[in-house]
Order: sequence, then C-alpha cells, then structure tokens
Amino acid sequence: MNYYILLNNRNLKGISTPVNAVLAETYKKEDPFPAMKYEWTKPRDFDRNYPSNLFFIVKGEKKFVLDYTFYWNGFIISQKFKDLLDKCNVPNYKQSKLTVVNIKGEDISNSTDYYFIEMRGNTVDAIDYNKSDFILDTNMIEMRGLTIDEVEKSDNYYGHIKKYEKISLKDTNVEFDIFPLKDIILHDLVCNEDVKTIIDERFPSIKVISLDNVEEYRK
Repeated sequence: MNYYILLNNRNLKGISTPVNAVLAETYKKEDPFPAMKYEWTKPRDFDRNYPSNLFFIVKGEKKFVLDYTFYWNGFIISQKFKDLLDKCNVPNYKQSKLTVVNIKGEDISNSTDYYFIEMRGNTVDAIDYNKSDFILDTNMIEMRGLTIDEVEKSDNYYGHIKKYEKISLKDTNVEFDIFPLKDIILHDLVCNEDVKTIIDERFPSIKVISLDNVEEYRK
C-alpha cells in the first residue's frame, strides 16, 4: 500500500497560509490578537476539551481560503474537507467550529464553514524504521544521555530522528484512510491511495507528497 502526506498547497494562487493567527474564545476590539492562554491550551494535555465554537483571528489575509492546513496542535479544515473525513475511516477527533475574522473583527471566511480539529490522542504507531531512510538527531540523543549505538540496539527511534528521506509504514498497523502518524517531525495527516485519488480530483488546494520521497515535505 502506498501512503501520502497532505499539505496546504500554499503556492497555489489565492490559498491562505495562516502563519500569523490565533484561536480565541471571543473577539475583543481592545485586544484583537490575544495570547492563547486557556484551559484547553495547556501543553501535554491530551484530555483537553475544546469549546464548540472558537474565533480564528488571522493577520495579513483579506480573504481566507483553504481546505486543509496544519495549525498548532491540530488542523484547520473546510467543511468540504470535513465532509471527506466523515465519509472515510479516520481516528476520532475533537472539533470546534470557527468564526474566521481579521484583526478588525471582520468576517473573511468567504462564506465557507471552517473547523479546528485535533487528533493528538489518536496517532498511529506504524512507521517501519527498518525500511525507512532517515538521519538520527545526534544532539537530541546526547541530551538524553544516550548513544547512537544504544538507540539502534533498542530499535526505539521515536524522537531521535533529525530528518527523513523515505518513510515506510507497516500495513498491518494501519486501519484508517486518513490519520496522523506517531512522530515528532511529521505533523501533517497521512492518507492512503484511494483518498489521494479523491484529493487529486477534488482538492487543488491540497498538495499530496509520497512517503517514498519526503524531501519535498521539508521545503
């Protein structure tokens, strides 16, 4: 089975890249770009519960247009992409419906419904390190008081990889059509061949990269 990484096709004209944006419980004119300090933003809290509705406040965009992008601990997706998720076999995810505005509080959603979703508690442990090509992060290994030899003998490479050239998955560990991998470097969702075909046909705003060659993922 072939698998693919999903990316926001930021090079496509008109597609938004919300690199300067915040999630907020409310919009306040006197504080239009608040710090994300809420109960649901505590680090390492996998049991967090999100409000059913949130504001997504974006700087530098006159019109917000995309179907999918990684953001913070999850993903910003359109209703169209959410419909695809809900038709496929995917891990359980948490969601908040978004009101997308600029820092003036003006709606820039282009009459499209958007959602923040999160799957952190349902990552799939499926990387076949013996068949993948990667470079170890020697600095991280040393910081943890380990040696490369110890890591290789333990066969536990999670958190010890600096970059991948190729990622192979264990098919027997994959039961979903779209899913997040258990990995520190790869933040975006992964899909199978069937979903790739749908995305290629219906979602020009989403770029698809083969796990057999992930060099482009780092560009």
